[in-house]
Amino acid sequence: ARGRPAAPEPGHPHRGLRKGEAKTLLHVIETNGLMYLDVGFDLKGLPDRLMGYVPVFGRALLEMGTETHDYVSLQNRIARKTGGIFPQTFTSQALGNDSTVAKLFLRGKATAEQAEELVEILLEVLMLGRFDNQERFKQIVLEAKARFEQRIVPSGHSLVAARLRARMHEAGWIEEQLSGVTALAFLRELAIRVDTDFGSVLADLEEIRTSIFSKGNLVINITSDEDDFMRVNPGIAALTRALPDSGADATVRAIPTFAPIEGLSTPSRVNYVGKGVNLAASGLALTGGCEAVSRYLRTSFLWDRVRVQGGAYGAFSLFDRLGSTLAFVSYRDPNLDKTVALFDQIGDYLRQTALSHDDIEKAIIGTIGVLDDYMLPDAKGFVSMTRYLTGITRQWRQQTREEILTTTSGDFRHFAEAAFELTRNGDIVVLGNEEGLKQSALDFKLTKLL
Repeated sequence: ARGRPAAPEPGHPHRGLRKGEAKTLLHVIETNGLMYLDVGFDLKGLPDRLMGYVPVFGRALLEMGTETHDYVSLQNRIARKTGGIFPQTFTSQALGNDSTVAKLFLRGKATAEQAEELVEILLEVLMLGRFDNQERFKQIVLEAKARFEQRIVPSGHSLVAARLRARMHEAGWIEEQLSGVTALAFLRELAIRVDTDFGSVLADLEEIRTSIFSKGNLVINITSDEDDFMRVNPGIAALTRALPDSGADATVRAIPTFAPIEGLSTPSRVNYVGKGVNLAASGLALTGGCEAVSRYLRTSFLWDRVRVQGGAYGAFSLFDRLGSTLAFVSYRDPNLDKTVALFDQIGDYLRQTALSHDDIEKAIIGTIGVLDDYMLPDAKGFVSMTRYLTGITRQWRQQTREEILTTTSGDFRHFAEAAFELTRNGDIVVLGNEEGLKQSALDFKLTKLL
């Protein structure tokens, strides 16, 4: 399509423009004179062995300089001319099929007057970025490793949830390579290789560039006033033309088999206990009402049994309709075996509990509040794009909303079947003290994190 694009309804999927082979998505939203620009590249052609590089590769693009600017002058230029540029990954299963969405984004913002500078900077780092400063790259890797190690204990529940999802579907496995336990092991090894074999590291970084930077892999996402978009349209077209026509072919992922009971040991005195299952093969119809039941569990059974009685700081019910997964995870938990046993009682609890009208209404209200949560303009544009990429339509969201609003006790009984599936076939991942893991009645395969 050419000319002025149709303005989408904010926060919903919309029409895209074709620029060569690249897709450009525009969200016409009031932004108070700012333009938000996301340039994303598909990771489908990236070999498995290079996936762990992606977060530091994104940083290196912006923090190592280019053929025309060293990294200090590049950082100064970004600070002077823009509101910042940062890398971000996005992974998800797509709606209604087994396909995976996995992308690396460079996300920037600038005033409308400086938006053309933002596009020029992005073009420069994509086409002229340098990776050959060994000391600078080493600093980036060591910073990433240190930050990761610092958040292991405070964010143990996130690591446990990611480790569970890694065995459930491809998107979960990729996410774990980027930000989970596997990512930490990769960073530790990479820190050594930067010192001992930087030549091979440099070759890997260049291979990533070749694999993902192409027109066919590119998606451009813009949130701005329509007139401001037209101002930067020539620069966006130039950025697209500068990329090669094609990158690497899609890679068939070699996802490993995980131990069904896995322990991640740290010096922490508390545990993060998780049990999860892929529901795709169960034949269960997972409706929007299940979202309300999942939220109800967090404020009822999990709160009362795991937090109040069990002494954990928190507990979560993590239900994902796109990935057809269900997991229960505790936070800063003094217990281990007891919490796993409680997770296994949830099916019976849902089947046997007499639910009041108020119970169901509170669950509905809380779930709708999350579904229709307030978003700033940049978040509206980015979330709208992710819905587009994963196949979430306005119609599907409205159907989900209606299913949530009409949640009944029958949905609770139905969700009980998903909980029983977790009890029977769920995998267990616990992050906690090594001694406690060894003393557990569960037969853990241990991995030492700290």
